[in-house]
Amino acid sequence: MATHPVLIVGVDGSPAARHALGTAAKLAVASGACLVAVHVRQVPAIVYAAPVTGAGELAAANELAADHAHIDCELVLAGHDISWTFETRHGDAATELQRAADDHDAACIVVGRHGHRLVTRVLTGSVTGRLVHHAHRPVLVVPPPNLRPPANPSCPTTPGTGVR
Repeated sequence: MATHPVLIVGVDGSPAARHALGTAAKLAVASGACLVAVHVRQVPAIVYAAPVTGAGELAAANELAADHAHIDCELVLAGHDISWTFETRHGDAATELQRAADDHDAACIVVGRHGHRLVTRVLTGSVTGRLVHHAHRPVLVVPPPNLRPPANPSCPTTPGTGVR
């Protein structure tokens, strides 16, 4: 019995994640793959030191973020004839995306590139960077849609095709 390949897509409600989801959907259509959209609820270490009174607010914010990510999936994937599911996991995003890929024996992990500020990357590390360096399967990093490729005079574009 042949099974369809699986693509894991990290979704967090951001424009970069929506763009990565759209790219993964196109790949799934072209390859016959199934998508598993994974939203990871991250709880910062400072929360464990905070008073219990904020626990309900944090839970509500996490639930709202997960709902937002799921709605993004519904909207982005509505026009694609593909099989997909949505999962919510808890913990470190890079670790949980890798676990999801292992659980589903995924062909690839697809993530968007956010372009966070340098301070954020230094303090927390980039989920995308950690996946690229530590995942044991291919990782597709989808750049933001507003980035244009740099001009490369040694590799001219074929007129009318956009192909180099």
